[in-house]
Order: sequence, then C-alpha cells, then structure tokens
Amino acid sequence: MTDLFIINGESAEGVEALQNVPTSPDATAIAEFSPERGMAFFFRNRVERGEQTLGLPIFGSFVDANGDPLPVNTSLYLALKLKGRAQAVKVSDRKGNISFYQNSVDTQQDVDNIDGAKFVLRQTEEQGGAPVEHIRVRDIDSFRLMCDSSAQIDWSQSEMYVDAQAVTERELGN
Repeated sequence: MTDLFIINGESAEGVEALQNVPTSPDATAIAEFSPERGMAFFFRNRVERGEQTLGLPIFGSFVDANGDPLPVNTSLYLALKLKGRAQAVKVSDRKGNISFYQNSVDTQQDVDNIDGAKFVLRQTEEQGGAPVEHIRVRDIDSFRLMCDSSAQIDWSQSEMYVDAQAVTERELGN
C-alpha cells in the first residue's frame, strides 16, 4: 500500500499539485503521480468495498481561492502520459458532475458511499476502452488527475487522497 495525497498544499512523495487552466478548451492536470527513479506505481482497478468492485477510489475536497467548492459541472478523469507521447491519454471514465465531492472526505470513504469516488480504469480508446486490472506507471511516465472546470483549484484549501489499498509501489521489473 502506498499513500498518495495532497493536503492543503503539501503532498506525498511522488505527487505534484498542479493548477488547472479554466480558460483552456481541454481538461488540464490538477495532480500528477510519478514514482521515484527505478520504481513503478501500480493503480489497481478493484477495491473490495462498496457495491461496485471495479474502480480506483479518489477522495477529495476541491475548492477555489474563495473557499467555494468547484462547480458541480466540473469534470474529472484520469490520464496516462507515457514517455515519447505528446499528450496524456484518458484511461478512466469521466465524472461529469462532482457534487459527490461536496461531501466530507470521511463521508466519501464510508462503505455506503465509496462507489461515488471510484474511477473505472480502462484501456485507451484506441485499444478498445475495456476495463483493465491495473495501470502501471513507470518512473518515466506520469498518471494525472485531469480537470475541466470554470474555476481554478486552490490546493492551499483543497485535499485529495488515492485509496492506499489500491496503490502499490514496486521496483521496475518486479
């Protein structure tokens, strides 16, 4: 298990808080996960809590500089940026309404609510888009939480956690 988080501007090793660009026509990254040299992160697509077993739970409280929650029509999804590729590719379902994230993090983590935090990990669209067992992120790649919002996130007032039971860090080759 690996703890990946951003809390009020502080982040775990391997996690970088980024600013989304509200004026961008495309979603932009708000968090980037990159393992240390010689290591890889494995994000599992299965957590045995809740009714839906598929999905990587990401919990959070996403607010703007005024302390207001990001608009509910904000969308979030996960993307993988592989070395040598110009763009990150979408590898999860898109959450087109983030009203779930207006609940407290404790409420989100509750077994009765956790399904709302799960992002089902998938092959890229060019590979068919079927669910996958896990996403492997090498030390030369990055895994990104993408955001399309009319407001900019303020990480000094926001928090985000990836469910530690769904992430492992291993040496490359293992």
